[in-house]
Amino acid sequence: LEPLTYAEIFVAKGKGMGKITSSIVIDNLPGLKADLDSLSNIFYSFGILEKIISEQEEDRAVFCLLLEYLQSAEKISAQAADKYKKDILMIGFLFKLLAEAGYRFEVEKCVLCGKKLKPEKNYFSAAQGGILCVNCAEGERRKIVIENESIKFIRIFLKNKIENLVKLSADRKNTRNLQAVMKEFLDWVVK
Repeated sequence: LEPLTYAEIFVAKGKGMGKITSSIVIDNLPGLKADLDSLSNIFYSFGILEKIISEQEEDRAVFCLLLEYLQSAEKISAQAADKYKKDILMIGFLFKLLAEAGYRFEVEKCVLCGKKLKPEKNYFSAAQGGILCVNCAEGERRKIVIENESIKFIRIFLKNKIENLVKLSADRKNTRNLQAVMKEFLDWVVK
């Protein structure tokens, strides 16, 4: 039972949590275990997962999402993809995970006025639950600039399967902006 191994585990119920009687490895994910960038991203994601999902509560949708993320990260590791591609996959997973847990924010229109977002300077506000247009952002104290490309990426994350996110590529600027938005969102959700 080593970390990052997809296995079927048989438990005999008894006192306490029970006793493991046997296990069968389904996927050992060896590429992930040999890739420091991927490991770093995955353990960071696990930390977030622990904070938003209740312990000992079955959630098949979250499990399937996590498994799809690990298998996609394995695929990227096998391709020797660059760090930004791995970061984009992790950020996409986190947006999908938060949405599955009920923390989806508005990316199609301004959360305050309801108008469709224009390709101009827009802002993200975790407290408001999404993106603000330039006019509505004036009165908001805690906000960060969100690039138009970042808005497009978030829309792609939320509408696609994780296995499709391995095809995405981003430059350093977009990756950093997405990371800043995710950090701001996580600070609001987790605290």
